[in-house]
Amino acid sequence: MPAATALDPRRRPRVRAHHKATLALDPDPARVGHARRTVRALLTRWQLGQITDPALLVLTELLANALRHAPGPATELTVTADCGALLIEVRDSSPQPPAMTADADPYAETGRGLPLVHAMSHDWGWTPHQDETKTVWALLNTSPA
Repeated sequence: MPAATALDPRRRPRVRAHHKATLALDPDPARVGHARRTVRALLTRWQLGQITDPALLVLTELLANALRHAPGPATELTVTADCGALLIEVRDSSPQPPAMTADADPYAETGRGLPLVHAMSHDWGWTPHQDETKTVWALLNTSPA
């Protein structure tokens, strides 16, 4: 299996909150489905249905990583929409940086999530916090290219 590379921390991009929602999530993988349904409804209400599929894919990968690698009471999802951008943020209870595996085995059960986030996002990264938590974020374009 190829080695995973930890990413350097970066500041999250500034997105003016035209729409914003935050969900606190229990450390139960079943909550990912709840978060997906909630965000799908929000994107429809915010008239951003055109990016529902990539947004839900990114959200699923970020939440699955948080619940797998940093299960704890501090998992929080924030979705912020602005003219032209959607920012998805997942804050978890670990200070450890996300690690991306280059050339992940297509038959492996794990290792392809962050490459998918990379492919589907305009930009993405992570930000550490002083309380020993971190936020992994992804920025998606909402307007046509």
